[in-house]
Amino acid sequence: MSIAFRNSLLGFNKDDVLNYVHMKDCELKNLSNNLNTKIGELQKQLDALKEEHLTALGTVGNLTRENGELKAKVDEYNKKSSELDLLSTNIGKLYLVSKASAKSIVNKSEESSAVIALQNEKQLENIEDTQSSLKDIAESILTASQSFVSKLDELQTSLNDVKGKVSSNNTETAKISEEFAELYAKLG
Repeated sequence: MSIAFRNSLLGFNKDDVLNYVHMKDCELKNLSNNLNTKIGELQKQLDALKEEHLTALGTVGNLTRENGELKAKVDEYNKKSSELDLLSTNIGKLYLVSKASAKSIVNKSEESSAVIALQNEKQLENIEDTQSSLKDIAESILTASQSFVSKLDELQTSLNDVKGKVSSNNTETAKISEEFAELYAKLG
């Protein structure tokens, strides 16, 4: 952009030059203020994303704790199942020892087996439901993490763009200052 300054006795008109420099200084200050505002907004967005990340980490911790509790329950159920298997073996031995008490023992064993089978079916259903829930939660966490990383990448790119513009403005300001100093030196 070419600026025409009026001529005066010892070069350019001092008021024209000062007005031009003042105008450019105001433009650069406005641009700098706008960029600082944008940086502040981006920092707020980054802080909000960090908060979301911390919340997600808390959720992961809770899910890990719940998973540990469920594993403990599964271990307890497995232990009970082993105990029931041992009980069934003992019942079979008693059957061989006494035919008289065999019918009673077999009936009780069948009733116990039916109850255990129902309990095992319910427990298996509970375990399958829990596994399904854990899978859904894991997918939700993965989606949230991917979204978080994507937003951070966008913010980083935006901050790099702003940084480049500020650097360019600083270079332009330095160039104008040098031009002003040269003009001032010629005037003075």
